Amino acid sequence: MEKYNLSLTELDEIQNHEDFIVIWLSSDDVPNSIMNFADYLKKYDSCEACISYIKKFKSERKILLVYMMDWAYLSIFEDFSQIQSIYVLKKQDDNLKFNKQDHPKLIDLFQNLDELINRLRKDILLTYRSDLPINISSLNENNIEQSLTSLHGNSLALLWNQYFLYYLIKYPNVNMKNLKRIMLDQCRLEYQNNQSELTKIKDFEMHCSNKNILNWYAKDSFLYRLLNKAFRTRNIDFICQFQYYLINLYKKFQKLSKIQKEKYPLIVYRGQIININDLKRLQSNVGHIISMNTMISTSRLEDVARRFIYDAPLCALFKININDTTNSRFRPFIDISEFSSMPDEQEILFFVGTIFSIDSVQQENHSTWIIELTLNNQICEHIENFIFDFQKHILEFKNKHYLFMKTDDYNMIKQYYNMLTRQEFSLNNLPINMIYIYVAFMFSNLGCYEKAIELYKKYLLIGNISIDSSQSIVIHIIIGYLYYHFSDYENAFIHYGIALSLLDETNLLTSELYNHIGDVWSNIDNVDNAISCYQQALHIGNQNNIFQSDIHQKILLKKKNSIQNPTDERQINNIDEHDRSIINLDNEIQLKNYQNQLNAEHNLTSIQRIDLSYQIGLCLMRKDDSPQALEIFLKTKQMLINEQLDDENNPTSIQCVDLSYQIGLCLMKKGDFPQALQSLLQAEQIIIKNPPLWNRFPQLLSTLYDNIAILYFLLDEPLKAIIMWKKSIDMKINFSYN
Repeated sequence: MEKYNLSLTELDEIQNHEDFIVIWLSSDDVPNSIMNFADYLKKYDSCEACISYIKKFKSERKILLVYMMDWAYLSIFEDFSQIQSIYVLKKQDDNLKFNKQDHPKLIDLFQNLDELINRLRKDILLTYRSDLPINISSLNENNIEQSLTSLHGNSLALLWNQYFLYYLIKYPNVNMKNLKRIMLDQCRLEYQNNQSELTKIKDFEMHCSNKNILNWYAKDSFLYRLLNKAFRTRNIDFICQFQYYLINLYKKFQKLSKIQKEKYPLIVYRGQIININDLKRLQSNVGHIISMNTMISTSRLEDVARRFIYDAPLCALFKININDTTNSRFRPFIDISEFSSMPDEQEILFFVGTIFSIDSVQQENHSTWIIELTLNNQICEHIENFIFDFQKHILEFKNKHYLFMKTDDYNMIKQYYNMLTRQEFSLNNLPINMIYIYVAFMFSNLGCYEKAIELYKKYLLIGNISIDSSQSIVIHIIIGYLYYHFSDYENAFIHYGIALSLLDETNLLTSELYNHIGDVWSNIDNVDNAISCYQQALHIGNQNNIFQSDIHQKILLKKKNSIQNPTDERQINNIDEHDRSIINLDNEIQLKNYQNQLNAEHNLTSIQRIDLSYQIGLCLMRKDDSPQALEIFLKTKQMLINEQLDDENNPTSIQCVDLSYQIGLCLMKKGDFPQALQSLLQAEQIIIKNPPLWNRFPQLLSTLYDNIAILYFLLDEPLKAIIMWKKSIDMKINFSYN
């Protein structure tokens, strides 16, 4: 699945304990003066061998390349994301010139070795600050509209990041002794050939405590480097190795943030070497928010921050504004001066996952840019509330398994908004409102309608949405629909009524709304009002040249059921023949047709029988008869196995994926979560073994990962759930499907 850019989650290599590697690419020997870098040094005398070495690394590296070979290879090396900087040592007879704009990674053409090594030493000291430790979430805080597709991209990634952090530092019932052993084992693996660091690791094992937990981070040692490297590489398993330290560090943050008193507004600074691509990303995302994906060190003193970028070819001074956080549940920054070996720097440390707004990006001079940020703690607190709610409702999800996927708010919102505006549903509000919408989808999909309604109502209240806006109309219809699903018909009428009062009688969405209102009257056995609403829906549909066979079917059934004496043929015959004749093949008729074809045709091929049987199962699912559908799907899958048609190269492998998926859904509705998981994992393995080319692949795999994640949550395996959810988000972002 590598070609689909899915998340790396396995530790398949040592994670490069240092943040950099120095590669000496020359046919000449390495000079003694550079042997101080021996722990980080690799020597190659051919470009081909060097390229092969670099390609081995999947996770991000910061390679400093000293280059004394054929100039023609330079552009090839510049294309490697693993390479941060290139240093070229000119030979005496070389007459090389270059344009800096054409070669952004090329630091300089050095005339002598001492000059090159001095620059290399300086850059190694700065390398720990050369990664831009941010994830630009592209959640707009201005009035630029965000599409619903974007919601399933960047805002989902932000939600995932915060949930992953919650798992790392707050998940209940963790074994701290075991977590400490796991972390130390990983650290020793990373530094297995470095006796000095192994001694420090032993010292940490013996003497680390809550009292000195920050002293260990402030030291220039294995812990600082490995922890930040873990977050920068985004390798989930590698990050989890440090759960022990992160839990203790978070507790220290909580304690100190309550003790330390600050005067607001507070401004802190960070000097940062930056590459041109990161600078462009920041420029293009002014007004958006960024999520820091590692710990962030800053200073109260601007001149201290500038020291770290002195004489850098391209750099940024981050100016971070912090407004009053006195009433916040958790203040994500602390002053660590007393724990630092350099207290005069007045260091302020931000916890991983801190969110900021990008206020401005301004050029100060030819090499330095001023980037102004503002702490945005409100979003983190909202997301934490969502996470607490989700955790509290897991038992309810389990008990309401029979309600899984009965509603589809997501597609209804898209469809209804398009009917109303002929545009894609958009959110021109604060980023948190997009997440309210998504979390409401999630609760509704899992059968917790009351919680979904609560979130939709909060979205309407805090989103500055006018009552007569298109967004408000659509959301009121969704709220009414959810009230209908748990039989609160009075409130369903109220919200349908709000929407109806704001709609034009000729609007196609009004037809859908009358259909929903008819369903409510039908459920409370008011046949006349139900039929009246259905007929009004048909009338509006006809005006818009829309044929609605499902509503004709409802009218026919209501008229049949309203006859007190079914033997009275005269009354039955008086049923509107128009309704009787106009009905297309509905689900029930399709089901009978498929069954008749399967029973009557003796010359059907095996593939045809399998297809008919599969279609029967789908019809039963649409009838909400998942027990019978499960039986059919299991028989159909056995037919595939018996006929040996489930080979990956056979087109029926598509059906094998679909069957395993549908069986998994039926088992979820049945409440058999372990068997459901097994079936969905089988579908995943078929896809991974031979990724199909058919056009449903991205959406199917993303939905598959979503459901696998839900099952892992229900089976109390949160890390596996988080990994599957991340894969789903990766699919949504990479393919951006509707």
